[in-house]
Amino acid sequence: MSAQELITDHLDLWTSAVTHKSGSGHSASGKNGKIELTGIKKLRELILELAVRGKLAEQDPSDEPASELLDRIAEEKTRLVKEGKIKKSKGLKPIDEEDKPFFLPEGWSWVRLGETMEMYNGKAFKSSEWSTSGLPIVRIQNLNDPHAPTNYFNGEINENHRIDNGAFLISWSGTPGTSFGAFIWERGPAALNQHINKCVFFGDHLDPLFMKLAVNGQMSHFVQSAQGGVGLKHVTKSVLNNALIALPPFAEQCKIVEKVDELMALCDRLEQQVGDQLKAHEVLVDTLLDALTRSSDAAELVEHWARVAEHFDTLFTTETSIDKLKQTILQLAVMGRLVEQNPNDEPAIVLLDKIFEGKSLPTISSGKDSKNKHSRASFEEVAFTIPESWSWTKVRDLVEPAREISYGIIKLEKEPHTGGIPTLRCSDVKPRRIDTNAVRKVSPEIEEAYKRTRIRGGEVLLNIRGTLGGVGLATDEIKGYNIAREVAMIPVHRLISGRYIVNLIASPYFWDMIEENLKGIAYKGLNLKTLRDMPIPLPPEAEQYRINEKIEELMSLCDQLKARLSKAGETRSQLAEAVVDQAVS
Repeated sequence: MSAQELITDHLDLWTSAVTHKSGSGHSASGKNGKIELTGIKKLRELILELAVRGKLAEQDPSDEPASELLDRIAEEKTRLVKEGKIKKSKGLKPIDEEDKPFFLPEGWSWVRLGETMEMYNGKAFKSSEWSTSGLPIVRIQNLNDPHAPTNYFNGEINENHRIDNGAFLISWSGTPGTSFGAFIWERGPAALNQHINKCVFFGDHLDPLFMKLAVNGQMSHFVQSAQGGVGLKHVTKSVLNNALIALPPFAEQCKIVEKVDELMALCDRLEQQVGDQLKAHEVLVDTLLDALTRSSDAAELVEHWARVAEHFDTLFTTETSIDKLKQTILQLAVMGRLVEQNPNDEPAIVLLDKIFEGKSLPTISSGKDSKNKHSRASFEEVAFTIPESWSWTKVRDLVEPAREISYGIIKLEKEPHTGGIPTLRCSDVKPRRIDTNAVRKVSPEIEEAYKRTRIRGGEVLLNIRGTLGGVGLATDEIKGYNIAREVAMIPVHRLISGRYIVNLIASPYFWDMIEENLKGIAYKGLNLKTLRDMPIPLPPEAEQYRINEKIEELMSLCDQLKARLSKAGETRSQLAEAVVDQAVS
């Protein structure tokens, strides 16, 4: 099977393998997902792998073999050493049979990269040398992004640090997966910064475009050999020089480059096609789900839901669409449209009277929502019409007597070696749940001053700074824990379902309010006074529990759907891997 057939016969596999990653920030809006076309990414890697193994273009027996190219390259290198223009290579290892990773086609030869070129590291420019005019300084960020900010140098510079169009560069420092690689510079005269090698070939016996492919085909090896910490890593000059390159005849180098360009253009078209399909799918999902929450009455809601149900199998085929379905479930719940109202339920206004033990709350004009005699909020604060038995109220109205909505310990200080009080941070409070796997502890002396936020069980915890989006119910298992400053505690009244409040806060309705009221620039947060005054729709007590039960039932179905989707995605990825392994074996 030819490379072209291998690619075209498996187009459905390359285009269907898609990974959906959760974005940063809260999950309430469903807007932060990131789509990665893993199948097409794998296809690009396969094309590159086939290219450097000699399986992409047909061999021509009449082509001058690569061994003769290497003889001329060696002669040129020897001449330059004799003339004192370069130093004799040191540290280049002989090529043993066990070093060769695969068999080469006829006419190809193995060569160490350092036998084909001399590498000159860029200049370590100081910030004091930067200017607003002169030669642009090429840093790693400028290789990857033509629009990245550029500094300039207006002084004398060594010729080895000067580049122009056609310069062959190898970035040898940075973040694996984004910074390492070979580049051909095409943006005019410039000065080269450190961490990038200017590579000068010994003669004109190699196609730079092919050598770029060959070097980039070694990226996984370079990353494995890189030195440094988790983030920034460096590939030494010795590793680069000893990189093993499979070299074809010159004529075949050119044919390979042409074929790679052709197939990468096909990948571009596939990406555009799949991207357009995914975007259209996302718009369709958004439109139909939005119609559910905009329904003016029960009959219209049933009509819109029937339309969603009719196309369920084609709508919810991505993790992003399932996350949006979850958000729609929460939104319908807090609008009173997820479960039926029971006329025998005690109205929410009676529940509020019980909470306030007969003390009257200030009556606020209900404005647009005047049909609901139980409403306690003005039109400016009301986002939608609620059922007759519900009531608009505020977060502060639902708090246990003698307790307040508060944030926790301001400075946790150093964690004690032994003992201490477990303290929840924003990293521990996830969307609709609390994760205690990585809870740190605070010394009892520090915690003692924050008794007000010591957990008793039943409180709602909400991230108000740092990683927003987390909200969960404090269970009896974490009684005695405390919370950090970035977490707020809402000590919900015993007559109110804390789980309902968690679901309410996790809904798009509530998170839209939070986003609109965040303060700060770099480190945004929510003011407690603003939180206390936020209007919330309160159902009768019995209905709160029916809503919770329905939400859990539907969320479980969504999770099952996502699990099947994930399994199918893994299968497609494994199939893609199998095709790749077969192709390069």
